[in-house]
Amino acid sequence: MMEIQKISPQEINEVNAIIEKEFSYLKMPTQKLKDRSNDPNVFIFTARIQSELAGFIDLSITYNIAMLNGFGVKENFRKRGIGKKLLQFGINFLKEIGVEQVRLL
Repeated sequence: MMEIQKISPQEINEVNAIIEKEFSYLKMPTQKLKDRSNDPNVFIFTARIQSELAGFIDLSITYNIAMLNGFGVKENFRKRGIGKKLLQFGINFLKEIGVEQVRLL
């Protein structure tokens, strides 16, 4: 069973490892991800299967417009619909808080 929740401080390093592997051109220091996770306009959610981090989605909101900054799924969890579920979760979350427009970064 998959559980999606807001990123916790303990998950910063795990999410950063996915970012470094899948988006190596970003060069996002762990501290920057930690700062983003504390920003009230940024919403980072993680997906866990049992106790293992499977993926994440990173959304931000400016002037009631959301940006999908990125999402990733660990290689060993792919082909299970996790990315699709994360994306649907993110869209539903944005609808619930009244955001009407989502853009891809």
